[in-house]
Amino acid sequence: MVIAAGRTTLTASAPKFSSLTVGSGATLVFDGWETAVTADLVRIDGTATHSTNMAVSTNALGEWPRDNRVWIVATNVQVFGAINADFRGWRGRDSGGPYGPGRPAFDRGGGAYGGRGGTYSAGTLAGTTYGSESAPEDPGSGGGYSYGGGGAGGGAVRIDATGHVLVNGLISANGEYLTAGWDRGGGSGGSIFITCATFAGTGGVIRAEGGCASHGPGGGGRIAIVCSDPAAQAVLPRPFVALSVARGPAGGGCNQQAEHGTLYLNTPLLLPEPVMSNCQGRLRGLPGWSLSFNELFLTNSFLQFPSNVEQTAISVSNSLVMSASTLDVEGYALSRTPMWLEVGGDMVLTNGSRIYIFAGPTNPPATTNCGALISVNGALVLATNCAIYPAANNTNGGAVLIRTSNLVLQAGSSINADSRGWTTGWGPGRGTGRGGAGHGGKGGWAYEWGEPGGQAYGSEQSPIEPGSGSNHRSGGGTIWVQAAGTVNINGTITAQGQGGAHDNGAAAGGSVYITCDTISGGCSGRINADGGSTSGTSGGGGGGRVAVYYRSDHWGTNAVSASGGINSSSGNRNGTNGTVVWVCTATNADDRVLTVRGEPGPHGQPSPHDYGANAVKAGSALTETVASPADESSGTAYACIGWTLSNGTSLINTGTSNTAHFVMDSDLYLTWHWTSLYYLACSANVNGSLAADMSGWYTNMALVSLQAVPDAGYSFLQWSGAGVPAGMHTNNPLNLVMDRPRDVMANFASLTATQKTWTGVAEWFSAANWIPPGPPGMQDAVVIPSGTNTLRDPVTVKSVLVCTAGVLRVEQRSSLATAGSVTITGLSAVVHVTNATLRCGGDLRILAGGSLYTWGGAAAHISNATVDVSAGGEIRLTSNSVIYAASHPTNGGSSILRARDVTIEAGAMINAEGRGYGVTYGPGVGTGRGGGGYGGAGGMAYGFPELGGPSYGWSNAPVHPGSGSGNAGYGGRAGGGVIRIEASGIVTLNGSLNANGLNGQHDIGSGAGGSIFITCRRMSGSGQMTARGGDTSGTSGGGGGGRVAVWSTTLDFPTNNATARGGIHATDSARNGGDGTIVWGHIPAPGTVFVVR
Repeated sequence: MVIAAGRTTLTASAPKFSSLTVGSGATLVFDGWETAVTADLVRIDGTATHSTNMAVSTNALGEWPRDNRVWIVATNVQVFGAINADFRGWRGRDSGGPYGPGRPAFDRGGGAYGGRGGTYSAGTLAGTTYGSESAPEDPGSGGGYSYGGGGAGGGAVRIDATGHVLVNGLISANGEYLTAGWDRGGGSGGSIFITCATFAGTGGVIRAEGGCASHGPGGGGRIAIVCSDPAAQAVLPRPFVALSVARGPAGGGCNQQAEHGTLYLNTPLLLPEPVMSNCQGRLRGLPGWSLSFNELFLTNSFLQFPSNVEQTAISVSNSLVMSASTLDVEGYALSRTPMWLEVGGDMVLTNGSRIYIFAGPTNPPATTNCGALISVNGALVLATNCAIYPAANNTNGGAVLIRTSNLVLQAGSSINADSRGWTTGWGPGRGTGRGGAGHGGKGGWAYEWGEPGGQAYGSEQSPIEPGSGSNHRSGGGTIWVQAAGTVNINGTITAQGQGGAHDNGAAAGGSVYITCDTISGGCSGRINADGGSTSGTSGGGGGGRVAVYYRSDHWGTNAVSASGGINSSSGNRNGTNGTVVWVCTATNADDRVLTVRGEPGPHGQPSPHDYGANAVKAGSALTETVASPADESSGTAYACIGWTLSNGTSLINTGTSNTAHFVMDSDLYLTWHWTSLYYLACSANVNGSLAADMSGWYTNMALVSLQAVPDAGYSFLQWSGAGVPAGMHTNNPLNLVMDRPRDVMANFASLTATQKTWTGVAEWFSAANWIPPGPPGMQDAVVIPSGTNTLRDPVTVKSVLVCTAGVLRVEQRSSLATAGSVTITGLSAVVHVTNATLRCGGDLRILAGGSLYTWGGAAAHISNATVDVSAGGEIRLTSNSVIYAASHPTNGGSSILRARDVTIEAGAMINAEGRGYGVTYGPGVGTGRGGGGYGGAGGMAYGFPELGGPSYGWSNAPVHPGSGSGNAGYGGRAGGGVIRIEASGIVTLNGSLNANGLNGQHDIGSGAGGSIFITCRRMSGSGQMTARGGDTSGTSGGGGGGRVAVWSTTLDFPTNNATARGGIHATDSARNGGDGTIVWGHIPAPGTVFVVR
C-alpha cells in the first residue's frame, strides 16, 4: 500500500498490510485513540500525524479521556520523513482550559507531564507529573494564560514493532511554542513509546519537548525505547539519534524554570557514541546504571541520572569533551557505594558546560571516605564559564573526591560548592536558634536572644568535612582534589556558607583540600571557604577550612580565604575565622612524593605514611602497611585485599597483602584496595539452640547456612531480626547471602498451646517479658495488659487481647496474623500499625475506648494501600473507640480496612482529620496562603495572588489524601486522610467518619478534605461522613472539599448525612474552597443465571 500524495485521514484501524508507505508528498492523519496501522513494514517518507485531543473535563472515573494518537503496529518501521504530533495533546487555556492531568493551577504556568511546568513565581513549579516512565502513552497537558492563550501539549506516538525500527527522520511530540505575547504558559511535551527488537538511526531526531512561553514554559514529555533483543542490538552500530525531552525555553517573565522530562532506555546501547548531540532529559530504566563509552563528545545536551538508584557509574575509556552540555549525577540517600565518573583520557568542559555531582552517604569515618568520585587519568580542563558543582551529602557529610593528573581552571571557570554542605539544622557545628553555624571557626552569637553559634570541628590538616548548616541556611560543601601533577587556578574554587538574614543565622564555610605536585595560577584565581554573612539579630557563619599540599608553588597567591561571616549590623555577631594551611611537602630537592590512596575509598590507618601526599627521601626503601580489617561501624568493616603501585601513568607493582615493599626512586602512588566485610550476629532464643554459632565477619556475598535445633517439647517457630530476608522467616535451615550486616535469632515455641501474657517495654521476641517465658507460638493466645510490645517481624498467633494500659506496635516490614480475634479494649489500650499488615482470622473488636492507629508508608502507586487491616469476621467499634487513619504526609500512601461486616456504633469514630498530605505537599498543594485542593480546588488568598491548589483524583474511587496548604512563612495546615473500607457484607455506621482538612487562620491556608471510600453489600445506619475542606479567615484561602464514594447493592443510609463541602472563609466567600464530590454507586446483586436450551 502506497499513499503517494495528498492528505489521508484514518478513522478506524485498517486490515493488515504487507507494507505501507507514506510518500514524501503525502500526509497520513490518525483520528481516534484505537485507530492503528498494522503492517509487516511501515515506511514514512512524508508525514504521519494525528488529530488534537479535545477533552475538556475528566470522565466518571476522574480520568482525562485520550482521544487521538499515532499508533503503528508492525514488524519493521522506517522513518525517513516525519511523525509529527506537535501541539496535538490536550489544549491550553483558550476557552475554559487548560486541559489535561498536568494542567497548571497558575494562570501563566506551563503544562506538566514528564516534568513540571515553569512559572512566574520563583521556587514554585506548575502542574503535576503523571503517567508511566517505562511505557508512556499519554498526551501532554496544556499551559495557562492571563491575556493571550495557553499552549497545547504535545501529542502521543506509539510504535509497536516486533522487528527493527530505523529513525533517520523526525518523530516529534513537542508542546506548543508561544513566541509572541505576554502572560502565557507553554504546553508540556507529549509521549513517544517505541518497542522493538532492535533500533537504529543516523541523523534522526526523537523529541517530546516542552513549549516556550513568556512566563511559564512547559515541562518536558516522556520518551521510552525498549529493545527486546539486547544481544542483536549489541552487534549494531550505536544509533546516532538525538533524544530530547527538554523543558521549554523560558521567556522574560519566567522566574522558575520548568523541569526536563523522562528518557527511558532499557539498555545503554541505545545511547549515541562517540558523539551525543542534542540529547536532553532525565534518564530512567538503564539496568545497573553502569554506562561505558570508548570516547564521548557531548554537545548541546543535558543528562540527569536519577537519585533513586544505588550506584551510578559512568566510564569513558578515552576522552570526554563537553560543549554547552550538562551532566547531573544524583546521589542516593540510602547507598554507601560512591557515584563514579571515570575518564581514561582528558575531560574538557567548554562553552558553558556544567557537571552537578551529589555525594551519597559514606561509612564512618565520613572524613576520609568519599561519597562520589570524579576520576580523570588525563587532564581535567574547565574553560571560561564552565563549572563543576560538587555537593556533599547534606545529612551525612560524605564528600565528592576529584582525582586527576592535572587540573586547569581557566579564568571565569569554577568548582563551586557554595551552600552544598550540611543542610539546614544539620552538622556537628549547627547553630542554635538565630546563631550562626560553625566549622573551622565558631558561628556568631545572636546576643539579644542568648542563642550561641555552633562550635568549631574538623581537621585543620586534612579538611574534608562540609560546613554545618544554621537553622535556616546550608553550609559550604567540600572540594577535595587529588592531582598527580599541576593544579592551575585562574578561576575560582569556592565552598562558602549560605548567607543569613535579619532573624536567620548564616551557615559555615566548607572545606577545600588539595594535594598536588605543583600549585600555580594567576591574579584571577581564588580559593574561598568563607562563612556566610548576615544582618540584624542573627550570627554570621564560622569560616571553613583550606589545606593545600604541594611540592612546588608557582602561584604565590594571597587570594585564599576562610574568613568568618560578617554581621553588617553588629561586628560582635560575626563568625570567627576558619583555618588556612599551605604546606610544601618537598623539603629539599632530593625529596620525592608518595601519595597514598584507597579504593574504592580510604580505610584504616596506613603506616608509616598516611593517606595523602607524603615527602620521602629519594632512594628510600619503604615498607608500608595498613591495619585490616578496619573502620568497623554498625556491622560493616573493610578488609584490605591488596595494593598497587604506580608513577601516575604506569603500573609498577602489585600485591595481595596489606604490606608493600618498594624503593622511592620517583614520585609514586600507593593504592590500598578494599572490600566490604559484614558481620553476622546469630543467636538462639530460649528453648532451643543453633547447630553451630556462625557469628562473625564475612566478605561481601559470602553464603552462610544456619540450622535451628529445638529443645525437647518445643518446635522451631521462626527467625527474627532485621537480617532475615523477606519470605524466609520460617526456613530451617536459613541460607543467607552476606551482602549487608545481619542480625538473626532463632525462636522456639512449646508444643503445648498456652496463654502468653506480656509485661514491660521491649521487642516481641524478648523472652523474659512473656509469662511463661519465651515468645508465643502459632497456637498461643496473647494478652498485653500493660507495657509496650514492639513487633518488627511477621508473626502468627491464635488471638490477641490488648487491654487496660497495653500498647502494641506493629512496625514497618512486619505483620501480625491471628487465627482468631484481635481485641483492643480500654481507654489506654492502643495498637499502632505502621506501614504493615494486621490480619485477623476472626473479629477485630475495638471496645470501651480502645484505639487503633494506622500509619501509611510510601506507596508505589496511590491506589496501593500500605497498611492492610483485615478481619475474616467483623470489624466493630463501640462507643468512645477510635481508629486513627494517617496517610504518608509526603507520598500519600494510606490504609484499608477489609472485613465481612463493619460496625461503627454511636460515639465511635474513624478519624483521618488532618492526616493526609502535610503542609506544602500533595498534587493539590496551595501556594503561599492558598488552601489545598482535592475534590474541589483550594481557595485563593486574593490579596497576595497566591493560588489555591487544583483538584485531582477520582470521584468514583477516591483513594488520594487531601493536599496541604501552602506556607507563606507562617505555617500551614494538613489535608484530610483516607478512610477506605471494603466489606463483603454490611457496613453499619451510627458513629462518624471524619476525613476533614484542618482549619486555617489569618495568614495560614486550610487543608483540603480527604477521601471516604466504601464498598459493601449493604450500607446502613444514621451516622455522619465528612470530608470537608478546612475553614479559614483573614487573608488565607479555604481548603477544597474532599471526595466521598459509597458503592453498595442496598443503600439504607441517609445521603444527606455525607458532606464534602469546600472550606468556608469567615468573611469573604470568594476565598472559599471549592466543593468536593459525593458518589452513591450501585453494585448489582450477585445471582445465578440458568441457561435452558
